[in-house]
Amino acid sequence: QHIKEDPVRITKFIEDKWVYRSRDVDRPWQDKGDKLTDALTPSYEIQEPFVQYHSQEGDMHIDGRIAVGLVELRAEVIWGRVYLVNLDATTIFTRDGNIEDYTTFMGGVMHMPPAGGPRVSWLRDKGYMDCVIETAERLAQTAHIEYVRVDIFVDKNDPKACVVNEISLSSGYVYYSHEDYMAKIWADGLANKRYKTFKTDTPVHELKSV
Repeated sequence: QHIKEDPVRITKFIEDKWVYRSRDVDRPWQDKGDKLTDALTPSYEIQEPFVQYHSQEGDMHIDGRIAVGLVELRAEVIWGRVYLVNLDATTIFTRDGNIEDYTTFMGGVMHMPPAGGPRVSWLRDKGYMDCVIETAERLAQTAHIEYVRVDIFVDKNDPKACVVNEISLSSGYVYYSHEDYMAKIWADGLANKRYKTFKTDTPVHELKSV
């Protein structure tokens, strides 16, 4: 519909995106990151929109970024296993079911977070986290990536209908007291060579899960 209404603007948008090159100017790894992206062959993909659940009652109105009805969780997958799931950089879900609230002084400053309350606990209690963890691990294991952040949209109408939005190989998120442990787990596997190299000529987006 947009293409029909304003083809000139859409064409310019596509052309601008085609010549744009990513530069992580605000990240400490800019030089290394630029070397990776500069080596890529420009391409494109067509992505369908995520159909978000809405209702007349407005039950998606929750404090934080998800107040606009967008529930996006970021799962940190290290060596094929989800270490934690981050919501809005204010709440961390761990595999054992704990919810750490960093919106308070005790959490955000002292790194002694209280348990997350009803604002976010429904994601765990109603089974949404199960879909997020399973989907994130399936993607990482299929792609054979030892460390990746998988960003996932949640559909409140169906706990099993979560979908991948995007991935990141260089997350700039805050992980509070978890940061050192995440780095050690990742580095340990590399330093002690606890891995096998996966060799294939198949593009990563064409790999199939087993």
